Amino acid sequence: MAGQNVIVALSISPQVLVSQQLGTADAAIYTVPASTSVKVAQGSICNVSGLILPPVLTLGATSTTGGSLVAGSWYWKVTAKSASGETLGSNEVTATTTGSSSSQPLSWTATPGAASYNVYRGTTAGGQNALVTNVTTTSFTDVGAAGTALTVPTVSTYATPVTVYLSIVQTGGAVDGTHRVIHAYTLAANDTLPLKDLIGGAMLGPGDRIAGYSGTATAVDIVVTGTVHA
Repeated sequence: MAGQNVIVALSISPQVLVSQQLGTADAAIYTVPASTSVKVAQGSICNVSGLILPPVLTLGATSTTGGSLVAGSWYWKVTAKSASGETLGSNEVTATTTGSSSSQPLSWTATPGAASYNVYRGTTAGGQNALVTNVTTTSFTDVGAAGTALTVPTVSTYATPVTVYLSIVQTGGAVDGTHRVIHAYTLAANDTLPLKDLIGGAMLGPGDRIAGYSGTATAVDIVVTGTVHA
C-alpha cells in the first residue's frame, strides 16, 4: 500500500470492524479494486460521480492543400457522444495555416461506449464556436467547412453507473495486504456520494486506515469530483 493516499481514522470507537476477520469468500467484505479502478483523493469528504473522461486529441501534420482553411491560427476540441449525452471538451490543439487551401488532420482516443464524436473549431484559444462535424471514427481531416454555430459543452451529460468502495487497508498499524470493504454503494449516472457519510457509519479504531475506490462494470475511466478536506 506504499504511496497511496489514505484516510487515517480518529478514535471514533474502540471497536474495530475488521476484528471480525470474515472469510475471503465473502465478496461483500473482501474486494481488491481492479487495475482500472480510480482511487479517491485523501480527505474526509469526497464526492464520486460516474462521469466519463473526454477524448485525448492529437494534431496531425498541417497540409497547405486539400481544403479551404485560410491563413491564420485555428483551435480544435473534440467531445464524445452517446445516448446518455456528451462529454466535456478534450484538450485543445492548435495550428497555424498559410495560404487559402489548407487542411488539418486530427485524431483522438476512443471513449468507451461512445457512439460518435463532435469536432469543434474556433479562431481563438478556448473559443471553439463551430461544430465542424459529427463522426463515428476517431480521426477527421478538417478541410475548412463552416459547420454549425455551436460551442463546446461546459457541463458533461455523458455518464455511467459507478460502484464506490470504502475499504480498510490497514488495521491498527498492521498491513495484511487485503482490502476489507466496509461499504459498497452503486450510484446511478451523475449521482454523487459523500464519503463522509460512509465513514460516519463505520466502526473504526485508532490506527485504522481506509481508502475509497470507484470503478464501473465496463472498466471505463471515472472522474473523481468533490471538495477534499484534510
